Amino acid sequence: MAGLLGAAVIKTAQNALRLYHFWNDLTGLGKLWTFFGGERAINSIEDGAYRIQSGFSRWFSSTAKQTAQLVEEEVVQFTSLVLGIVTIVLIAMDMDTKKDGLLQAMDIIMLISSSLQVLAVVAGWVLAAATAAGADFRDPITKFVEDKARPDGLYIENPMQAPDYITTVPPDEQTPSLPGLTFKGPLLPATTVHGLDSKIAPAFLRLGDGNGHVELVDKVDFTANTIWSMETDPWGKSLIYTRRMTKDATTGYVAYTLWYLGTDQDKNVIVRTMPKPSSNDAWKSAVATIQWQVDLQEPPKTKTENNKTSILSVKARIQKDGLDLGRIVHIDGKPAEKLALVDLEQYRKKADNYKRIAAMGYGALKQLREGLEDVPYFLWELNMQAIGPGAFAYDRKAWELTDQTTNDRIRPRFENDPSSGLKWSISPALDAADFELVTQGTDAGTVKQKEGVKPKVTSEPPIEYTVTCTLNKDGEDKVSHISTFTLSVVAQPS
Repeated sequence: MAGLLGAAVIKTAQNALRLYHFWNDLTGLGKLWTFFGGERAINSIEDGAYRIQSGFSRWFSSTAKQTAQLVEEEVVQFTSLVLGIVTIVLIAMDMDTKKDGLLQAMDIIMLISSSLQVLAVVAGWVLAAATAAGADFRDPITKFVEDKARPDGLYIENPMQAPDYITTVPPDEQTPSLPGLTFKGPLLPATTVHGLDSKIAPAFLRLGDGNGHVELVDKVDFTANTIWSMETDPWGKSLIYTRRMTKDATTGYVAYTLWYLGTDQDKNVIVRTMPKPSSNDAWKSAVATIQWQVDLQEPPKTKTENNKTSILSVKARIQKDGLDLGRIVHIDGKPAEKLALVDLEQYRKKADNYKRIAAMGYGALKQLREGLEDVPYFLWELNMQAIGPGAFAYDRKAWELTDQTTNDRIRPRFENDPSSGLKWSISPALDAADFELVTQGTDAGTVKQKEGVKPKVTSEPPIEYTVTCTLNKDGEDKVSHISTFTLSVVAQPS
């Protein structure tokens, strides 16, 4: 018992010494792994075997891999020292003044050479001991950050993660701007097990119709229901959100509400609104439920035009508290479950255990197999997308003019702000001498009089026009919406 207790104390002291020396080199998981005796994180530190200069601390805290590395170099030096001393002793014993002059010269040369060898090894040890206390083994970047940037307040702890690669693509005359993201997935199972195949078609994240509801659908509707926004703070925490318009049936008042992807107290995936920042406690507790870790899993897909490269899509893991955003897929044909936080590591451990037992020839245990029938899927494809026009209406449903009116116009009003680069058309055609439909620029969709032109009187009843707004991307019409208005021109009373 005393032996076990002593071993535990020694192991604890060894782990504490490793954490003390390598604290700034380890991640949070690496620190936890090292605390419980794991050596993988320590072994991954470049030149870790040489970073500790104290003789006892170096040998006591070294992992098995580091010890082998140290022993190899120390043995070379020690062997060189021993061989040098042995050579000196043997030459001294064999010194004989009666020898031939040439043999005596060879003995003297060997004696000098071996003495220099011994002196070099000893001098190297003395020099290392003398300079160890003042040595700086930090790499140049770490040295700059710790000595210059951090003291001056110029260093951001936990620098921004993968999402900062995702930037909007600026609009031009032919290409819509891409202000939003679609989330397609989940794409992959946690692992594969022979005989336990599962399959699911990826779907798109959609803001549900009910409060707090989020769902997966087969197609993108190019509205804010399926096109989301994402922001990432300097600590790598991302917010995924979209907005919904509500219109009061009585007053016609329009309001927009932001809905954030998050989790509830039971770790169910939901969307939620945020309390006002003035409610500090409620706001802080709510923020924790809507923050995600988004990490790229492969290089992003890009598009280069006019020597400018834009990010179009990435594949990423979306995580919270070590769990992945995904869903459970059953191998027995039952429908896949709704969005959830899934534990990939737990499933992978069960799968590895199952594979080991099967490989040992004991067969597939029924209870182990049953634990693998609900497969967690993860990994999402984030695509930059244009937002379509959505429902829109003109600010004057009945546009009434006189034959003396000039420079008047009506403008479209959208329920959701669309991308630029939309296609516009009108039917029937306007009188080209008096009116025009603006199809490009910030006034696109506006119907206006020709500059300084007084319109001709129109016949009764007023003419009804239909305006079509279409999102066209990559040469393909994605979604269209229409709005109507009537136009009449009467003679101005004298």
